[in-house]
Amino acid sequence: MSDSLGLTTGPPTKQGVLDRLTGTVARYLGLQGLCSAQQLRARLRVHRVELPLGGLDEDLDHVTIAHLSDLHLGLFMRERHIASCVDIVNRARPDFVVITGDFLTTTARRYARRIAALLGELHPKTASLACLGNHDYGLWHPVAGWESRGLAEYLAAQLASAGVVPLINESRTFTRGLGTIRFVGVGERWSSAYKPQVAMAGCDNLPSPRRPRTPTVALAHNPDAAHDLADLGADLILAGHTHGRKPTNSPVRQALFPMLHRGYIAGLYDLPGGKHLYVNCGIGNSRRACANTRPEIALITLRCPSRMGQWEFDGADADRADAPALLEA
Repeated sequence: MSDSLGLTTGPPTKQGVLDRLTGTVARYLGLQGLCSAQQLRARLRVHRVELPLGGLDEDLDHVTIAHLSDLHLGLFMRERHIASCVDIVNRARPDFVVITGDFLTTTARRYARRIAALLGELHPKTASLACLGNHDYGLWHPVAGWESRGLAEYLAAQLASAGVVPLINESRTFTRGLGTIRFVGVGERWSSAYKPQVAMAGCDNLPSPRRPRTPTVALAHNPDAAHDLADLGADLILAGHTHGRKPTNSPVRQALFPMLHRGYIAGLYDLPGGKHLYVNCGIGNSRRACANTRPEIALITLRCPSRMGQWEFDGADADRADAPALLEA
């Protein structure tokens, strides 16, 4: 059996149990490339979130965002798994697809071309948007790491040619009726491209009769950027990077993978001022051991706060599926 998004359901078989055991061992050793596409798909979680967004106009009620992160295409991640995730996202028919970085694992540019080709098959109703992550700059550590010259620019150009808009310290605004929403992307937190003030420039939230301000969704690979972006006006920050792993108190671990805000691991968090952060576990685990988390696709439905809890008739889902795409302002 399978659900509407094509994910297999039903009781496990003996072969399925054996596949999961071997897959767990492979993932723990950082050898996801040894897992079959079926094994990877079986662990994938589609997480649905309904979220009231401050300032969202009624004309944008139920706008949907498919959030992907940490694809890590390379020797240890199968292209078929990423293609399968693209298919699942397309089945969901979101208004937007956002990808919050770490498209790559290594600095080999052939993977930049291949990941762009895979993501070029995404078909959201409005736009595919992205920011870059530390691996996309060739950064392994904020201090000891180094940026691979030209890698981020090359990847951004490949993504743009495939129809995925890279937002590196810039924004895009979209409208439907009287509703407006802004998406902002910031450079990687560990890189010299991290310029949140530049990214958020112009987000002045001008008032109108029905729209007191323009809600802003910010894309940042590292959740450590969340407070900077929220303080500058972002209402919702979408991030990845953690792979859903809870950090230990080990000083060695902190030295290798430093975190400013150790509480932001996975899922939805409330920030001061009515702001929100969503941390995606990612769909690829790179070469790090990660036995206790599941890859995910997040399907986020934005709601107008004044319409939350209102009764809706049975045909509402069909009406929303046929709603027109937003237009870029």
